[in-house]
Order: sequence, then structure tokens, then C-alpha cells
Amino acid sequence: MKVKNKKLWELNQIFLFMSKYSTLKEKTAKKFIRLVGINKVAFEILAEKIKEEIERNKEKNPKSRRGRKSSLFIEDQLLLCMFYLRAYPTFLTLGEDFEISEGYANKIFHKISKILINILKLPSNKELTHEGLKAVVIDASEQPIERPVKNQKDYYSGKKNDTP
Repeated sequence: MKVKNKKLWELNQIFLFMSKYSTLKEKTAKKFIRLVGINKVAFEILAEKIKEEIERNKEKNPKSRRGRKSSLFIEDQLLLCMFYLRAYPTFLTLGEDFEISEGYANKIFHKISKILINILKLPSNKELTHEGLKAVVIDASEQPIERPVKNQKDYYSGKKNDTP
């Protein structure tokens, strides 16, 4: 395809692929906080820190520069991560919202969440913290289940398993 005015074509491509964040940042501050969970200023600071961390990682590992570039801007990747942490939708839903595949949504979430853990100096998501913890109570008691009167054989054999 031959393009006469390359600048105009590039601008057109940018407008065709508007980022989700660019439309969301036009919302009111209250609505932005309700949707994302943090305010616009904090979101932009996090996005900048993520960009810096990614650049630092690229300098440490030059081989990580290879491969196809992401179709989402860093702000949209952070937005995807924040949407997931805010509402816990399925990755299929996130993929449809951001027009990417389910697997790619999962990959982006885990990549950005690891970077956020490093940036914010949070404990690992697999590590339990016990600051201010006094006791742990685990309820392991049996709960009685109401059995049906008719067709009881389908649900209950009459035998109680004596498993430890």
C-alpha cells in the first residue's frame, strides 16, 4: 500500500487506535477513582515509574528488547491491571474490553503486577504478612446439610466416611 502523506497516515492510525486510558482520563475525578481505584495523579505517577522500571530492565537484559512490541500503551496495561484488582473480572472479559486475547490479558496483568510489587516495595503476593497479627482462627467444624426427603438415595448413601 502506497501512502502519500505518511504523517497524516500515522496520525490517523493513532486516532483509530485510541487508548482506553485516553478516553477514561476525560471523565470526572470522582468517576475515575470509582472506576480505577486511585486518582489520576497517582495513576500517572505509577505509569511513569512503570516506564522507568521497564527501561531499567531493558538495560539489564538487552535480549528482552526482542520480539513483537505490545499493542497496548503502558497506561492501558496499568489500567488493565487496576481493573482486574478492582473488580476481578475474567481475563476473557478484560481481553474483550481491551481488544486483546485472553492469554495476552493474563500475561500483561502478571507482568505489570510484578513491576508494581517492585515499585511499591510490597511483600510478594505469595508471602503472608503477619504485622499486627495476634491469632489465626480456622473454622473446620462440620456443617449439617439438609438432605431431601424424596430421592434421598441420589444424594446420600447412608455411610459416613471415616477419613482423617
